[in-house]
Amino acid sequence: MVPLMNVSILVCGCGMKVRAPGAIPGRVGRCPSCGGELRVPDVQPLEQPIRSSTPAEAGSGDAYGLKQSKNHTSGQKKKRRQPSDMTPPRAGFVERKSALPMAGGILPALEKPGRSAFASIVYPLRSADSLAVMASLTGILWLFTILVPEYCVALMGDADYMGKPELGWLIAIVSILPVAFLLPFAMLYWLQYLGRVVVSSGMGEPMPPRTPDRNFEGLFSGLSPWIIWLFLGVAVGMLPAAIARLLSSSENPGSLLLALALALACLPYVLMALLMTFVHDEPFAAMPLGVLSALLQVGGSFLLLSIFVGLIVILGAGAFVLAFLLRNGSFGLYLLACVGCWALVIWISIVVMRVLGNIYHRHSQVLRWNRERPRWGVTWKI
Repeated sequence: MVPLMNVSILVCGCGMKVRAPGAIPGRVGRCPSCGGELRVPDVQPLEQPIRSSTPAEAGSGDAYGLKQSKNHTSGQKKKRRQPSDMTPPRAGFVERKSALPMAGGILPALEKPGRSAFASIVYPLRSADSLAVMASLTGILWLFTILVPEYCVALMGDADYMGKPELGWLIAIVSILPVAFLLPFAMLYWLQYLGRVVVSSGMGEPMPPRTPDRNFEGLFSGLSPWIIWLFLGVAVGMLPAAIARLLSSSENPGSLLLALALALACLPYVLMALLMTFVHDEPFAAMPLGVLSALLQVGGSFLLLSIFVGLIVILGAGAFVLAFLLRNGSFGLYLLACVGCWALVIWISIVVMRVLGNIYHRHSQVLRWNRERPRWGVTWKI
């Protein structure tokens, strides 16, 4: 007899449970939450055969304890069937379940992804992981980009007043060296988490993903999609605006407005290229013809999304402009305002990646970017 096989329920170290009915033993995949390697276990018998006490029961099909014999005696009690993991295969290979470590936010967790704009705006408040990313990055970026530079400027001003400008420059360089070393790692951590947000949202996850691993591999494993998007998305998409700016006179204010208008017009192309770079099976899928074809398939909904993204990006930039206007009048208020500005910028970045992932999840049956490897084709980027 061939022993029954367990339906594999793979449990990742991050707490994510992945159901893989009918999976081939020995197959290796990736966790949809943290990107860790998951391996389908080898064939194991479900339970040991149970020998019957009589010859009649031995041939009744009860050898594995799956059903009762038809000719059992009246004095015997009917055995209660034990729960089994033998569930029928589902449409997809992966069935995701929310892990407990992903909860703990200010707002309650969702069972289904919210599609409204308000649901995307409050999305970072639904997980302790996203709140931790916002709090840590806000403090680090405020320290490295506002407080340390202001400290160096004040030191150089005092050194000039004392007639020792060289000393001021020396102290400023020594103070900036740690920032120059640590700031790139903070930016990489930020980009890593944004990549996880767009991938998990594109796969239909209602909750924010877990934070990236704080080691060398965790910081650099998901950097390649951003580099690809920088060339195929930003460089190609913003080429008309750059050409218009180079051909026009730098003293003419109208040329600057024209370049800004072209940049806003090219924003849907840049955003679609970003989405394709992270969610598509192919790493170099964001070619011009592919991006334009995807824009035509999605239609006007992506144009509305681009307008929404443009407005909130302008909101974040305007917040910094208003904060710097306070610098000369109220320096302490200016420093506090910069904290809020960085928190707003990080919040906006998470919301933008969330709405991008949602737009793919909503049109996944039309775009069909993961036909060969459903839901597993994006793991190379995590």
